[in-house]
Amino acid sequence: DPQDVQQQPQQEFPPGEESRECPEEQDEEEHIRMASRQSILDEQNRKLEAEKKYALELELALKQSEHLIQIKQEEEARVKESEEETLHDVIVQSRAEEDEALRNEEELLQHALAKSLAEDANIDEDELVEEVIRKSLNGSEHMMNGGSDGGE
Repeated sequence: DPQDVQQQPQQEFPPGEESRECPEEQDEEEHIRMASRQSILDEQNRKLEAEKKYALELELALKQSEHLIQIKQEEEARVKESEEETLHDVIVQSRAEEDEALRNEEELLQHALAKSLAEDANIDEDELVEEVIRKSLNGSEHMMNGGSDGGE
């Protein structure tokens, strides 16, 4: 029968084995398995690259942070040094002003003392002149009175 010739003979498999697929189906399944493996590998590579990129970005961020901390510390040191210089300048200026004020005060005290001593000297001198004049006048009066009183 020509129709029987066109029919493919059914393959018989040993008991317990499933029927085997045709080579085209096997190629398709292999192709799917390879595509699946490739997809898994691609996903693993993508994750690995993402992790590397994250690690590099994290390292860069840490370096930038350290750099910013260093810049901040240097700036704080400059500010502190500037404050110390300013404080030192203020102290020096304050001492100079205080010394000037003390010198002026001492000069005023010396001037006042000298004036006071001069006034005391003038008073003493004036008193001495008055005393001499009184004595002189008393002596003159005594002589005038004494000469007329003394003989009688």
